[in-house]
Amino acid sequence: MISTTDEVALEDAREKAVWVRSLKRDECAGLVLLPVSGGVSAAQAEHITGLPVCTIIRDSAHIQQLAAWIAQD
Repeated sequence: MISTTDEVALEDAREKAVWVRSLKRDECAGLVLLPVSGGVSAAQAEHITGLPVCTIIRDSAHIQQLAAWIAQD
């Protein structure tokens, strides 16, 4: 899942993670974070969502790398 680091967005991600777990697909779920001013830390995001943080997108170069990785398949 992709989420900003604000608590409202992470609560939405938590709800989606609950749904993913109900499908028994949580073993292939992770969190991509987009930091925002006043947002929580990666550790707090993991605690809120119950998902491991896979990466933190900090700038447009990171977005391009992620897009290229996704497009590989």
